[in-house]
Amino acid sequence: MNVRLGKKTESTIVRKNELLTIFIQIESFFFLHLSKIIISLNTMKRIFYLCFITLLFSCSTNKGDNVVNVSFSTENADFVSWLDIFPDMEMIRLTGEQMPILSPMSILNFRNKIYYIIDPFNTKKVHRFDQKGSYLNSIGSFGRGPNEYLYITDVMIDKHDNVMIYSGVRQGVLLTYSPNGALISRVEIPKAPQRYISLNGYHYHYMGNGSNMDYQLYVKNDNGQTVGQFLPSSTVPTVQHRGTFSLYGETLIFCPPDDNNIYQIHNGKMEVRYRFDFGKYNLPDEYYRINNQTDFYDYLESKTVTYKNSFDENDHCAIFIVYNMTNGVDMKFVMGILHKQKNIWRWFNWNPDNDFIFFMLFDGEYAYFTADPTLLKQTPGMTDRFPLLNTVTDNEGVVILRSKTSTANL
Repeated sequence: MNVRLGKKTESTIVRKNELLTIFIQIESFFFLHLSKIIISLNTMKRIFYLCFITLLFSCSTNKGDNVVNVSFSTENADFVSWLDIFPDMEMIRLTGEQMPILSPMSILNFRNKIYYIIDPFNTKKVHRFDQKGSYLNSIGSFGRGPNEYLYITDVMIDKHDNVMIYSGVRQGVLLTYSPNGALISRVEIPKAPQRYISLNGYHYHYMGNGSNMDYQLYVKNDNGQTVGQFLPSSTVPTVQHRGTFSLYGETLIFCPPDDNNIYQIHNGKMEVRYRFDFGKYNLPDEYYRINNQTDFYDYLESKTVTYKNSFDENDHCAIFIVYNMTNGVDMKFVMGILHKQKNIWRWFNWNPDNDFIFFMLFDGEYAYFTADPTLLKQTPGMTDRFPLLNTVTDNEGVVILRSKTSTANL
């Protein structure tokens, strides 16, 4: 049954799980095209202003077995601020005498009362802060040495709070560090998958849609044996469009870029969790028949297509981010939030008032955000809303905002 409610839409409530294990995805709102943006723009303000512009959507949903089906139409989305959605949002300042200068584009996770700030750009390390925001230490070593990494592709935190940094992009190295930063182990990952996630004895190798492997996603056990293979590879050379992972309890959520499904993977088995229909912006059949890079970019220059960017959820809410690409360059973002208790979706455009937000994480009962304090200060009313912002110095690149998702105003 389809139920169309305009800006608010009924949906299926997804079962609750206790969050047991956490990992950090290094794909964020526009990480897929970050290098192009950094080269072409000079300031963070311009990055956000150009990326997060108008895209109107609404949706309808229906229930089919255990799959939630969601369809879009191009009308009537809201322009709202995060402070409208999360009215009890609070700010946490990161401080410490030895704290390095962090990139405003840092990524965040929170586990066992510790904030982990992952900075793949400035410091190229993982930084630990206590619950009050006081700096503890930094982990990792960037470089070309035998126990160093060239990239931070994925970061995982195990049950002992050891930090595992995976470096993909042709390197294929997994380095594990103790909480105090001591190197525990270094493991070579064969074929250097684009993404690598280890969870509950299963190891997920996402090779990418442009790889020369038969499947995009392989699951291996601790003995290195392949116990699952999913998503047959097409010939589309979209290696720059990487699938994103998130974690909900013991269930791994996978959001590939080139189809309209969100998958859940549990104990090495994968099934569809959400299925989206983007209407006229769906990738057409001819998209999957392109077999060289030149034809691919020629195709994008004359089309408007929709890609899934990322998906995350906790016990109260789920958030889904997509963007439309027009002429191969212009990206327009829209976000959808599922409020599980109220059983509704709410879709909204990216409001310029939200320019200060870079990364979000739905975890446990909270929504966490990393924000650029410079842009936050420049946004009208923010210093009154967050008095602590007046104490932030110019060399502090990141602050944390958080809010209980149970109080989301949807």
